[in-house]
This record gives sequence, structure tokens and C-alpha cells, in this order.
Amino acid sequence: LWCLASKDAVYYLIDPKRGSGVLKKLFRACFNGVLVTDFWGVYNSILCLAKQKCLPHLLRDLSRTRHYHNPGGDWPEFHRRLRRLIRDGMRVKKDM
Repeated sequence: LWCLASKDAVYYLIDPKRGSGVLKKLFRACFNGVLVTDFWGVYNSILCLAKQKCLPHLLRDLSRTRHYHNPGGDWPEFHRRLRRLIRDGMRVKKDM
């Protein structure tokens, strides 16, 4: 089940496949909007005005990296700051 949603509409497509071919059925031309997706690679095949990764997915993936053995370098500090920046942005958007 594929689901595309905006603030005003929802479109569902049932297809037995999960590859970029299905997306090409949905996006026959350049999408004139912002495509918000998870990190699945097939979304890279879509031409659009802009792309954004789903912030809850990004936070979940960041959370998983905390468990890496010896991430080292600047990663722990970068991880902390990036997580805070994303959460602050989500709060600002929610308060708008």
C-alpha cells in the first residue's frame, strides 16, 4: 500500500511491488513540491522541486547511532546538537 498525503488530500495506490517503477507511475513529471520521505533509496529516483527526510525517521536513526561502539571524534557532540536542532525545529513548527 502506497500512501501520498498532503494537508488537503490523500492518495492510495495498491501495488504488489515496492520499487521505483511504482513511484514512476505516480510521478510522471517533475513533482512541483516538497517530497517528504523516509530514507528508502527508491525515493532518490523522483524528480521534484525539493526533498526533505521525515524528521521522526531521522531522529530514530540518530538514536540508533548512540549504540555504535566507539563512534569517536566529533560524532557524539554533533549527534547531540543535530538531535536538539531537529527537535527545536519540530517544536517551532508545531507552535506556528
